[in-house]
Amino acid sequence: MEENVLFTLDAQKIARITLDRPHVHNALDGNTLEQLIEILEQLHKDSSLRAMIFQGNGKSFCAGADIAWMEKMNQMSIEENKKASSQLAHFFHLFNTLPVPTLTIVHGHVRGGGMGIPACSDIVIAQEPTSFAFSEVRIGIVPAIIAPYVITAIGTRQVRRFFLTGEIFETQKALEIGLVHEVVKGDVMKDRISYFIDSILKGGPQAIRKTKSLLHEIRDDSHQYTLKTAKLNAEVRASDECKEGFEAFLNKKMPPWML
Repeated sequence: MEENVLFTLDAQKIARITLDRPHVHNALDGNTLEQLIEILEQLHKDSSLRAMIFQGNGKSFCAGADIAWMEKMNQMSIEENKKASSQLAHFFHLFNTLPVPTLTIVHGHVRGGGMGIPACSDIVIAQEPTSFAFSEVRIGIVPAIIAPYVITAIGTRQVRRFFLTGEIFETQKALEIGLVHEVVKGDVMKDRISYFIDSILKGGPQAIRKTKSLLHEIRDDSHQYTLKTAKLNAEVRASDECKEGFEAFLNKKMPPWML
């Protein structure tokens, strides 16, 4: 299996996960998700873990789902799509419920399913310039699996705009709506990462874990939707509209609903 994810754990028990598919803008596919899930399951069991940093190599943080993987899924049955969708849903659930602070660094392009990662993160820093889009509807897909996390992160009012338009927006808008916490230039990124990690390490490890658990108990009801959103995602991916929209996207043509 191709290694699509880099993982390190330093002496301070800070985990660092790096998407390493720069040739496809770190797009997510089955193999990448399998590796991410394995790492996150391992981290969930590590009682000495203090924090996790998540980032991507290359020109972009994450372009969403891999085109070749999506093309393959478009030929699958609904049941086969459910299995693939459940894998994606499990990744986001593991990420969202990691019991320690998560710090995500975004840059370049963040698209589609890739938008779920900052939405699941406790702290998000965007490198200037970065562009964002919930682009699913543009190719006939529903952003079902990431929806609970995004709604929690930026609120229903903002989601109603950006999910339905699929428009591209820049770092300042992402900051304004609460998708990211800070926007920085590349030359100060290391300093800001150090600042947040140092701040986390000053807190009591168990107090931080209990605080994060409390926040989930109060706010996060996303887990009850995991099976429902995976089912919806699978059904849409197997639909004629999705297949037509994806084919138009691949061939750089307008989808049927725009003709």
